[in-house]
Amino acid sequence: MIRVARSPDKNADIAASRRPRLPLWVRLAAWCALGVASAAVVPAWADGNYNNNQCNFALYGGAGLSIGNNGTINGNNITGSGNSLDSYTGVQSTVTGVTLSPLSPASFPSGGTSPTVASGATLAPGTYNTVTASGNLVLTAGTYYINTLNFGQGFTLSINSNGNDNNNGAVTIYIGASFGAGNINNASINNSGGGGDNGNNGRNLTILLYSGASFNLGNNATFKGLVYSPYSNSTVSFGNNGQITGAIVTGGSVSLGNNSQIQYSGGGDSNQYLYSSYAACGGSGGSGPSAFNAVDTGSSATSGKIGTKTAGVSFNLDLYALNSARTAQDTTFNGAVLVDLLANTATGVALDSNGCPTSSTALTIGTMTLASGKLSASIGAVSNAWRDVRVRLRYPATGTVTVTGCSSDNFAVKPAALSVQASDATPSTPGTSNILNSSVSSGTPVHKAGQPFTLTVTAYSGAASPAITSNYNGAVSVSTIAAISPASVTGTFSIGSASAISGSLVSTTATYSEVGSASVALQDTTFAAVDAGDGTAASCAGYYVCSSAATIGRFVPDHFAATAGAPVAACNGFTYFGEDFSTPFTLTAQNAANATTQNYTGTLAKLVLTSWGNFVFTASGAPAGSTLNGGATAPSGTWSNGLASVSASQNVSAPATPAAPTSVTILALPVDADGATMASATAVTSATATLYQGRARMSNAIGPETTDLPVPFQVEYWRSAIAGWQRNTSDTCTHASIQITSGTLAATATCVRDTGNPGNSGAGCAGAAPVAIYKYLQGGVVGTDSNLVAGFAGNFNLWLKASGAGNLGTVTVTGSVPSWLQYNWTGTVGNPSATATFGMSGTSPILYRSEHF
Repeated sequence: MIRVARSPDKNADIAASRRPRLPLWVRLAAWCALGVASAAVVPAWADGNYNNNQCNFALYGGAGLSIGNNGTINGNNITGSGNSLDSYTGVQSTVTGVTLSPLSPASFPSGGTSPTVASGATLAPGTYNTVTASGNLVLTAGTYYINTLNFGQGFTLSINSNGNDNNNGAVTIYIGASFGAGNINNASINNSGGGGDNGNNGRNLTILLYSGASFNLGNNATFKGLVYSPYSNSTVSFGNNGQITGAIVTGGSVSLGNNSQIQYSGGGDSNQYLYSSYAACGGSGGSGPSAFNAVDTGSSATSGKIGTKTAGVSFNLDLYALNSARTAQDTTFNGAVLVDLLANTATGVALDSNGCPTSSTALTIGTMTLASGKLSASIGAVSNAWRDVRVRLRYPATGTVTVTGCSSDNFAVKPAALSVQASDATPSTPGTSNILNSSVSSGTPVHKAGQPFTLTVTAYSGAASPAITSNYNGAVSVSTIAAISPASVTGTFSIGSASAISGSLVSTTATYSEVGSASVALQDTTFAAVDAGDGTAASCAGYYVCSSAATIGRFVPDHFAATAGAPVAACNGFTYFGEDFSTPFTLTAQNAANATTQNYTGTLAKLVLTSWGNFVFTASGAPAGSTLNGGATAPSGTWSNGLASVSASQNVSAPATPAAPTSVTILALPVDADGATMASATAVTSATATLYQGRARMSNAIGPETTDLPVPFQVEYWRSAIAGWQRNTSDTCTHASIQITSGTLAATATCVRDTGNPGNSGAGCAGAAPVAIYKYLQGGVVGTDSNLVAGFAGNFNLWLKASGAGNLGTVTVTGSVPSWLQYNWTGTVGNPSATATFGMSGTSPILYRSEHF
């Protein structure tokens, strides 16, 4: 501090130092009357060396001191610049190490009336909200709590007491909001000299300002007393031509207009006595602390920890002044300190000699006042998230900082919660176009199991209106996951590789392996890991950052896979064009990794297996002009745990031009209602199906009427362009019914014999000469007689019973065959037919021929 001469008259100073002093008990009582706690620093007047005290100044404005032109202090011109005014010389200078004691009570009391006081009336001590005064307001000795004191031009405030000391006849006014206004001129505050000797130098009036409060007088004001405030946001102002007897000491700003005159006599019994009980400086007037620490409420001042805090939520800490060894609380310290947080988004930042990080972002908390070396403080909500935070305390709260200390324990400010959202651009690509949050079996949109989608995890503060904590850049893992009914199997959920973007973790490689929907909760166990070893719980209530359960889905198979089966031919390893044959095969619903999606069953299985069209069958190798058609029987199959055994029936139509035996492979490209399918059509037959183009042929027959007549009737297939049509000796399956209709003979003149053996002609017709009978290629008869002997492959071995002697004529024989064996015999595709003639010779020289089979 700049040292200046205190008086041009050294003898006067010496004389002043030898003035009789009040008894110590009187002075201590007066000190307590001003509301100073017993643990406060020793006031300057009590140290017997007030002239050497660094706090010996009439004006102090911690946040700034402004004085207009032509100002004087004790008749000396005010010179220089700074935040304090030397009480002897008028020299302004910057004072360091100033401690301003807190007000007691710490906050303005609530309630109180709002009287309007007439001029000359007396206001009793008490608590008031707003006092409106005019003319002359008279106060009696005591303590007043006035939130707002309003008065007009020419206002006079008088003190009606005859006390000779501060504990007898003094007035203390606590101001919560404002004392007067800057445009009120000609005010006279305590200028009447009331209160005995105390009134002459202002010792009988003390005005105390709470945080944010103001003391404002306009031009031509006179004031005797002390104005004091420990808060940096308080203001004191006078207009031009002000006359002040006393002192103004505040952590805020002080402003005086032009021609201000200040009287401050100095000495132990003068105004210094009034404010030195509140203000202490380095040296004999008091000392600052050696170190600081901050801990969780109730923890040890020296070894306590600070647990994880939550963004957007205020919290409590105990702030301590410590001795130089940091081994104990410094109970002698009373004063205001600057409090802030030094925050980093990464851990491991080096610390300086004060235990503070060498690089950080400072988050201002404000000025706080410690009493007896401690303050249980409420710290306002920190809006963002930080991995590594320390509390910094600096002293003094105004002027040049001389002591800095940081909390010995670092802590994290974590997000209050994480939100989880799944999205995609298409069912197989990541993106944000579609939100995947359906929990029902038919919900849309859908995404393919095992294909990448976008997962966005966003961190939020815990404020009433949560905001994104943009500093969050952690890493998450799965806390819980469960399939949502009707899904029963919980799949594997992979977060993938996530990048931090403005408070969100974004992964474009997230996957889920199963079909259906799932409920997923995530947690970050590392973001606030600086608190892992200080007793903070390893849980969502502790240093973990957690999400609530979020729905992701609905997922569908990525594709189907087919396991081919052997085709089932209609007869003996072959099938005719147009005839149904079946293809048994297995379908599997799979994810992108080709694993079975076991939840593809029930309502989650969207491929209906009984619809032939859902399989999109094709036939590879079929001749030109043929088509693949669904069979007479619908496909069958049931999904179970992602698998289905399917049997489908189909046929290949006959081409217009006869085709030789053909090998055909059946392929499928199933598509379900969600679009799940295969990359391409896949063979569902493990071997080719052999297809024949066939027909049933019947030829005319002529023979004697007394002998059973064989009628040529056989099944043929197209062998080649050279070999043409040949009997199909492999066909032992086709059956036909025979219809005999009248020609020149009645239809009843003959019948189909019940045996294929012409030597057994005496057996006659079965039953009552049936008109129609099913006769199989193997020779069996369906219906009327089961004792027929086997016939020849590909030959129906058709015989008609002799019509009998004298029964000459013809009948027409027609065979009813399946559609795939009908042929264009007459210009129209139809059944084979022939004329059987009894008792007539044909064009052949052979009248009749007896054949034995």
